[in-house]
Amino acid sequence: MGVDVRIHTFFVLLLGFCLLYTNVIHVSSWRGIGLWLLLVLAVAVRETTRVIAAAYYGLKLRNILLLPIGGLYSYARFQSGSGVALLVAANLQPSSNIQGQLRVPPELSAAVKLAQSVDVRMILGRSGAVNTLVGTFTVDALASAGFAISIENQVAQVYSLNASQAQS
Repeated sequence: MGVDVRIHTFFVLLLGFCLLYTNVIHVSSWRGIGLWLLLVLAVAVRETTRVIAAAYYGLKLRNILLLPIGGLYSYARFQSGSGVALLVAANLQPSSNIQGQLRVPPELSAAVKLAQSVDVRMILGRSGAVNTLVGTFTVDALASAGFAISIENQVAQVYSLNASQAQS
């Protein structure tokens, strides 16, 4: 089970543009090819590090589409009834912070088959990968009150919900 890596056709168009531009300004075509290779290498290195981070957190990738501006990922679906869930909370509004409660609907808890006692961990924040225990909650408490979040402007946070370690 591997990850399919595809390269978007825009990369080929960009190579053509680089070659055309080097001909227009009367420099060697190798400069255009070198610039294009540098861009491809930069995107490949960046996306490789993202794949390593995804593997570290146990995220299963199906495929990656490499674009000149970065990669587009397709993740494998979480198994229904696995007892594990990921929640993503984002603040996309500039110059404002969000504070509040993040609630987990009972339908999600039932679909994922969360244990009665759940550890909520922030696994990704502004500073990158973290593994901070937010708290241990019952499924009913997550549905009614949720857990407190505070998100700075233009930041996303990822939380994992797993069976409580104290329970095992």
